[in-house]
Amino acid sequence: MFEFADISILSSVLLSVLLLGIIYLFGLFASARFSKTPWLVALPVGAIIFTALLFVISVVVGFSWISILLAVLIFAVVSFGLKRPVEVPIFFVVGFVLFSVLSCLAYFSFFHYGEGGNVYGIPVDFAFHNSIVTSIANGGNFPPQYPVFSSEPLRYYYFTDLFIASLVSLGLDALYATYLVLSIGAATVFLLVFAIGKKLGGTEAAIFTIFLLILSGSLFYFSYWNEVSAENFKINPANYFDRGFAFDNLFVETFILQRNFVFSVSLLLVLFLLVLEEAFVKKYFYSFFGVLVGLSFGWHPFVAITSVLILLSTWLVFARKTTKSFLFLAVPLAAFSLPFVIFFFAKTAATTPAVVFNLAFGFLSVDKSLFGIIVFWLQNVGFLLIPALAYLFWRGSDSERMVFASALPAFVLINVFSLFNFRWDGIKFIMPLLLLSVIFAAAFYAKLVKLRNMLWFAVIPVLLLTTLGGVVVVYSYFSQAQIPFFDEYDLRGCEFISNEVPANATLLTNNAYTCAYGLAGRKVFLGEKFWIETHGFNYSQALAERDAMLRGNCSLIRKYGITYLYTGGIEGDVFAINQSFLNTNARLLYQEKHVKLYELYC
Repeated sequence: MFEFADISILSSVLLSVLLLGIIYLFGLFASARFSKTPWLVALPVGAIIFTALLFVISVVVGFSWISILLAVLIFAVVSFGLKRPVEVPIFFVVGFVLFSVLSCLAYFSFFHYGEGGNVYGIPVDFAFHNSIVTSIANGGNFPPQYPVFSSEPLRYYYFTDLFIASLVSLGLDALYATYLVLSIGAATVFLLVFAIGKKLGGTEAAIFTIFLLILSGSLFYFSYWNEVSAENFKINPANYFDRGFAFDNLFVETFILQRNFVFSVSLLLVLFLLVLEEAFVKKYFYSFFGVLVGLSFGWHPFVAITSVLILLSTWLVFARKTTKSFLFLAVPLAAFSLPFVIFFFAKTAATTPAVVFNLAFGFLSVDKSLFGIIVFWLQNVGFLLIPALAYLFWRGSDSERMVFASALPAFVLINVFSLFNFRWDGIKFIMPLLLLSVIFAAAFYAKLVKLRNMLWFAVIPVLLLTTLGGVVVVYSYFSQAQIPFFDEYDLRGCEFISNEVPANATLLTNNAYTCAYGLAGRKVFLGEKFWIETHGFNYSQALAERDAMLRGNCSLIRKYGITYLYTGGIEGDVFAINQSFLNTNARLLYQEKHVKLYELYC
């Protein structure tokens, strides 16, 4: 028999499927006006517009099931008005399910519940993003502050997390909601890449495209071959800049470790597909996609920049050069993108802009000479970039060259300026270029195969060189996916917090990494130090204030509205606490092993 908990889980799943279904239908009917393959375009179109609508409604009435219901009702009514006959081919459904399942397995390895009640995976930004999801979903953090820096507004592109939070609000566990959203987003990217590859070079190119997307890598393998099986081998190339490597594998970076890429990349691919379909001749094309590209800054601004350039290039090359036609593109694009740009760059007392431009020629490479920079890029992406360029010069159309050229300014930018405190983040700017290089390189190999002469045999060793590093990275990724980052005591403490601590409470913690924000979704005054120090924060004052509060400074505790203290976590007690202060100004609410929760009285 079903118990109440089973019914609750089932209803959450059904509500989530209903929500995603309405979003997909809206995207299907809206994109049918522009695309010959609206079933491929539907999900990113629907998700981007729905999340923007949900954001606006939530600003007015607050984020809750009410704001979600209002957004769904509006979407349902508009979808009914846009309704037109569209047949979704069975091969798309089969492919969508297949790629969703495969992507879900990859995300499961990234973070999952496992043996001993711990959460395992690869803790790259997981706790930070999950803290945004859970703190918004529980109704205690909207408009959001940084859950790991509670006194600061969240000046970050968090619409992927907001979209996931809408499913969590319907009752899904945050981890499973993340699996669901990212898996269907990744499946859409796979299918778009397959469809574009097929248009460029037939079935052979489509297959090569998927193969390269999953397994392409740099030549770093030849530098690390003797370390691959070592316990300290890490897949994140941020550790290996000194050896000249900044890129490891497109699948791991774009889909797994960088979750916010998925929907923004899918919109970029939608634009590419529609250019190939010559959808730019359709009425309202530029206005509609001006809105979408503008909104995509809330999903991933680095990818959105390339999408803007694709859209503007399409207008310059194919549209009638009139003031009216330009305004139809420029006005919605500016209206929906500039608020994000202004918001991202606005300064507060403790933050600096996430993107800081400093002149630094070749800052990613060890050797700053022109020759050194060329070598750096050849050993990182040469086996994708060279065949892609060969295809474009050999068989590429004007449309294809235009799309590829739109991704080059970002590539030039990161060779002239340093953009981040954390050097590896500069790679985010060239992910669109790498993705397009995969597509065009696959088309090049497909053309060689179709020649059916001795050149065909050259494809095999080149593909081996292209994918060997990627194979090692994918293998290492899955083999390292059992790192515990929330232990069973931390998890039980956070379950208590979820049930007993108000959703809008702010916690003081003496541990930099805990599920108090990562799973329970409560704001902490200062946590996840590594993320904070690599994303442009000036947190020295907050660090001093946190230490002062741990020593018992009640005036600061009152100033920041802190009512609870949570100690412990998988790292243990990282910072010392004034025990006499706890004896007189705190009440112990929960304790198990090293994990403790106090209510503070100041």
